[in-house]
Amino acid sequence: MQSLKIKAEVRQDHTMTAHLPENIAAGEHEFILIYNDNAPNKPVDLMQYSGTIDWPEDGLAYQQKIRSE
Repeated sequence: MQSLKIKAEVRQDHTMTAHLPENIAAGEHEFILIYNDNAPNKPVDLMQYSGTIDWPEDGLAYQQKIRSE
C-alpha cells in the first residue's frame, strides 16, 4: 500500500480527472479519496472567535508591560 497526493479540480458536474504516475500498473486498484471541505471560496468569519478567550487583564496593559521588561 502506498500514499499519493494529487491536486485535482472538481468540475461543475461533480467529476474530476486524476493523472496517476506511470509506476502505477494498469488494472483494478482501490483508492481512498480524502478531500478538504474548507474550500478556498468559503470565507471564514474570524469574528466568531472574538471575545472567546477569558484574559485576566486588559490586553493593551499586558502588551505595554511585556514590552517594558
